Amino acid sequence: ANWLGKELTLNIEKVAHGGIFVARHEGRVIFVSHTLPGEKVRARVFEDKGGSFARAETVEVLEASPHRVKHVWKAAADGAVGGAEFGHIKLSRQRELKADVIEEALQRMAGIERRVEVEAVEGDNESNGLGYRTRIQLHVNEFGDAGPYMERSHDVVLVRDLPLALEEIREAGLHSKNWSGVKK
Repeated sequence: ANWLGKELTLNIEKVAHGGIFVARHEGRVIFVSHTLPGEKVRARVFEDKGGSFARAETVEVLEASPHRVKHVWKAAADGAVGGAEFGHIKLSRQRELKADVIEEALQRMAGIERRVEVEAVEGDNESNGLGYRTRIQLHVNEFGDAGPYMERSHDVVLVRDLPLALEEIREAGLHSKNWSGVKK
């Protein structure tokens, strides 16, 4: 069955690598974005090549996890901006999910059964989780506007801030300059 464009009601089971989550529907794996384990969501399939899995995007959260919070990045709250896939998850739960991914990878690829702890960075607390990235990638559209790409596209999203980046990067204001006429 090809489910491209179809909306499915899914129970989210676990995290997968790359900031996506796993559900199962009629014997197939569905990788779902913008959700977290324990949630029940309505999701629209955006990729289905007919194999053992498909990819879907959350359209509506039917039963929210207690670990869901307001997205830390306003521009990414509707899932428009790539690179902030865990921004809707309570910080302590983000760390647990990252540890789950590492634990599963160690077991699957090396046969190592080990739980790791993902520690907070210095100065981090439950209300923050921002300002840690030492590297960002911005793109320039045909009008000279710079910003991150929209998820799963090459469309530049105009943003007012880069909340995940270090303060020094944010202060440079690369995202707020017009780059028309600048050559590589």
